[in-house]
Amino acid sequence: REEIFGQIQDGRHWWGSDGLFFFSAGTKSADGSSERSSTILNPYLLLDGNETQVSFIKNHNLDFVDFFHAKFNDPKFQYFPKARHLRWTPEKNYAEVTYGVSEFDQFIERHAKRALLPSEIEWTFRAVNARDFGLEYVFVDLKQSENVSRPSEIAAATQAQDFYHLGGSCKFPGGCNNCSPYQEGLSNFSVKALPAKARFLLWKTAPGSLAQKADFTYDVHFE
Repeated sequence: REEIFGQIQDGRHWWGSDGLFFFSAGTKSADGSSERSSTILNPYLLLDGNETQVSFIKNHNLDFVDFFHAKFNDPKFQYFPKARHLRWTPEKNYAEVTYGVSEFDQFIERHAKRALLPSEIEWTFRAVNARDFGLEYVFVDLKQSENVSRPSEIAAATQAQDFYHLGGSCKFPGGCNNCSPYQEGLSNFSVKALPAKARFLLWKTAPGSLAQKADFTYDVHFE
C-alpha cells in the first residue's frame, strides 16, 4: 500500500541493529543490519514487538565493552528477544507468535553477570503489517492476556497509523528510513513473569464497542 511503503527513500540509511543496541541516535545510529527489516521480511508478523529508540545497553545499565566484545565472540548474540514459531490458522482468523524472552535473558546474564528481569523491558508494538492487511484498529485485551500489564488502562481500540518514511530521529546525516509513529495504545507494556501472553484484537473498521467481535485475533506469547 502506497500510504504505508511509499515514503521509503532509495539509497538512504536505515536505523541499524547496532545503532539501537549500542549507540542510539547519532552518527552510528545506522550501524549494523536494518532493524526495521523484521516487519518487511516477515509480512505475516502482524504486530512486531520491540523497545523504544534508545540504546538498549544504556537503557538497562549494561557494560558497552562487554557486549561489544560479545557481538564478535558469542554465537548466540542477540539484540532483542527473537520472534519465532509464527503460526497462522486462517479458518479461525487467528495467528500467534512467540518471543524467546528466557533465551535472551540468559544471553544478557552471561555477559552482564546479573539477571535481566522480564519486567525490565518496556514493549512497544508496530502494527505496520496488520495495517497492510487492512486491519486498521487494534486493541490489547489485558483481561484475556496473561502476566502482561501497562501503567494505565486502554479504553478504546487504537487506529494503526504505522508507515515507513525518511525521518530525522536517528540524527544521522541525511536521515534514516524508519517506521513511525509512536502510538500510546500500542506501547508501555511489560511482562510481569514468564510465561506470558498478550492478546490483540483487530478490526478492519472502527468497532462500535470493544465487545464487538474482532475480525482477527493475534496472540503474542513470551517464553
